[in-house]
Amino acid sequence: MKPLDFVKTPRGGFAMITETHDGRASIDFIGSGYLYEKNAWWDESEVEVIDNLPHLLGRIACHPFGRGQADVDRIFKEDL
Repeated sequence: MKPLDFVKTPRGGFAMITETHDGRASIDFIGSGYLYEKNAWWDESEVEVIDNLPHLLGRIACHPFGRGQADVDRIFKEDL
């Protein structure tokens, strides 16, 4: 769990991690679906990491032919 990770909260909120400290994260919600949920200091066990921004940008920016997307997935696999 690190900044720029996209996470899902227990109540179904979708957010991006903005800051981490001692295994806990502060998040910024994206869209709706986050009523009555805290925005700061979620424990790693409370949220599910879905993907991260650098991985998504790498997949979009790579060359569409060859193994570009596979290379990006390989590089970021250990981070997900």
